[in-house]
Amino acid sequence: MRSPIPKANKSRWPIVIIVCVCVIVLGLGIYHYIIPARDNGKESDTADKGTTPVLGRSEPDEFGRELKPGITLEGTKIILPEPGGALGWEFCAERIEYDSKNNHVYLVGAEGEKFINGKPDIKIQAGYIGLDLESDQIDLKDRVIIESKQDQGFSAECAVWDSCARKFKAYGNVLYKNNSSEISGDEMEIDLEFEKARVKGNVRLHIYASSD
Repeated sequence: MRSPIPKANKSRWPIVIIVCVCVIVLGLGIYHYIIPARDNGKESDTADKGTTPVLGRSEPDEFGRELKPGITLEGTKIILPEPGGALGWEFCAERIEYDSKNNHVYLVGAEGEKFINGKPDIKIQAGYIGLDLESDQIDLKDRVIIESKQDQGFSAECAVWDSCARKFKAYGNVLYKNNSSEISGDEMEIDLEFEKARVKGNVRLHIYASSD
């Protein structure tokens, strides 16, 4: 005579099923919690590498270079010092990008000022400005306008600030003006004080009539 199967064994199946379901739900919860956290960590690392850094820090950048002290980049504003540390240039722009590989800063829709003896003396406008943070050269393009507080200045298609010679070099439809005259040409070199200018190519001089 066969012994009957205990009824207790049948009652265990629902418990086993419930336990399995709980384990699966718990596993899925852990998976969905950990994976996004890892992804977020990777995204934040990538974002940190892609964001424009604040310059002027003493530690090297990702290429092992020491950035020059005194340079400040905040949002759409950048301040550059003179070689001796005095305030040199200040620019604001619609957009600023920092190329850490070449140590360049690019500004779009920019306006700026050149400081002399700690005071703003020259105003600058350009559609595009490139700043070489190694050589301190400044490239200006697209409707360049540079004016001093002494009502002197020039406009050109593009211009370069040569930090070694301390001169502006302008190219393309150059027009220089002061209180008494204006000179136009293809190229021009002019000192920071707007006192000595040399114009080349299709030069034209116009002297204003005296008001006396």
